Amino acid sequence: MAGEIREVLVLEDRFSSGLSRYADLVNRASASTEELNRSIEDVERTSRLLNSAYSAQTSQVQRNTAEVRQQTAELRRQSAQLRLVEQQARAAQRAQNSYGSSVGRVNSLLRRLFGIYALFQGAKAFVTMSDDLSQIEARLNQINAAYGTNVDLQEEIYQAAQRTRGSYTDMADMVGKLGTLAGDAFQSPEELVAFSEQFQKHLAISRAGAQTAQDTTLQLTQALSSGVLRGDELVSILEGAPSFATALAKSLGMSVGEMRELASQGGLTADVVKNGILAMAEETNEAFEELPMTFGQAVNTVKNAAVLSFEEASAKFNELINSDTGQKIIAGVTAAFRMLGKVASAVIDGITTVSYTHLTLPTILRV
Repeated sequence: MAGEIREVLVLEDRFSSGLSRYADLVNRASASTEELNRSIEDVERTSRLLNSAYSAQTSQVQRNTAEVRQQTAELRRQSAQLRLVEQQARAAQRAQNSYGSSVGRVNSLLRRLFGIYALFQGAKAFVTMSDDLSQIEARLNQINAAYGTNVDLQEEIYQAAQRTRGSYTDMADMVGKLGTLAGDAFQSPEELVAFSEQFQKHLAISRAGAQTAQDTTLQLTQALSSGVLRGDELVSILEGAPSFATALAKSLGMSVGEMRELASQGGLTADVVKNGILAMAEETNEAFEELPMTFGQAVNTVKNAAVLSFEEASAKFNELINSDTGQKIIAGVTAAFRMLGKVASAVIDGITTVSYTHLTLPTILRV
């Protein structure tokens, strides 16, 4: 019995030991399974991370590829643009060269035109002066003929103009008008020049302007041509040349008011006016010499010398234009001006072309 119990116990002990080992193996297997599961989960998690990273990398690669394609397209566009700019630059250079050539031709034509214009203006000035001198000479010759003299009036007038620092042509014009309209009031051409000189000095002393001097000279000429200096004309002279009226009154031994009364009665005849002014010449000359020379007066003295120096040339010029040779020259000049008109037309066409080319350059260069 005891033996059976021991066997049973031994068997139970062996069974228990085996069962324990089995349970232990089951536990270890379970632990390994759990570890395996955890490893599988780690692998899956890692796989998901890798997939996510791969997807992100793939998206980035796709974006980079798209950017590269865009940049490539932009480079191609810029390359095409550069080729276009190069073509436009060459076209602009050709246009600029054409523009420069056109400008050069136009400048050359303009210089010729300006030279012709300057020559024309110089010739015009000479012709005008020549005409003035011719008219003066004709009028002075009439005065000499009227007095039966052969006085060199041009020289006399020139010297008088230099003494008054006035214009030679103005002095000659006054002498000519007085000699023509009031010649009976003067005894000789020299007296005409002397009276004109005194009157011009009175205008300078009175500081008369150009227009005032012209108007006052006209009033005096008209008065002397009528033989009497009357009230209205005296008033005009008093306003324009008070020095003249004062000197005349002083020569008569009366005040200006008394002289106005005398004028209203017709007492200021041409002889009275002429003799009174000439009698006051010394005093007038002294008053005039006290005046400083103005720039305009200095110019007049130089201009007078220049005008007189051209007198001989003017006379020869008048002879020339009235000769057969002169008529041929006039015909040639006329033909030259016709040609000048054609040249001017060509210049205008050239300027139009150049202006059009110049205005289109910014359009050519615009990118």
